[in-house]
Amino acid sequence: MKRFNFLLATLLAIVFSNGAKADVVTNYKVDFNTTISTSAHDFKVASGWGHLVDYYLDEYYDTYYVTYTYKSTAGVTGGCLQVGTQTALGDGWGANGTATD
Repeated sequence: MKRFNFLLATLLAIVFSNGAKADVVTNYKVDFNTTISTSAHDFKVASGWGHLVDYYLDEYYDTYYVTYTYKSTAGVTGGCLQVGTQTALGDGWGANGTATD
């Protein structure tokens, strides 16, 4: 039984040691006064920036994403990213759903 527990613990350690790793960025700074393209749903603002892109899938297998907009004058000191709602808006036929992006 001790060998089984040891082997199981070793196997689990190997499997979980290769998990997801994030980029380590020191002195992280982004200039939001530079235009940021939000046309792609999985846009990246800068190196080390990322977000988990979520979507709503309707009964016709159409996907709807949360909409982000770059505003050049809405931030505290200039530009910012704006998201109006976490509801992914569908085509107007009741295809709205929640996306936790």
